[in-house]
Amino acid sequence: MALPLRLLALLTLAYAVGFAATHPDADPWVLGGVVLGGLTLALTAWSSATSSR
Repeated sequence: MALPLRLLALLTLAYAVGFAATHPDADPWVLGGVVLGGLTLALTAWSSATSSR
């Protein structure tokens, strides 16, 4: 179960960074929310993957 969670974490992080990179003219609150939300979800999934061993 750890491998799918790690892949999900990396995919979530890539999506958040990709969204911020492709929408530089978006509202700063939206960009901040997407980046912080993506980072939070990615860290949560990564932490779950390492603690589920």
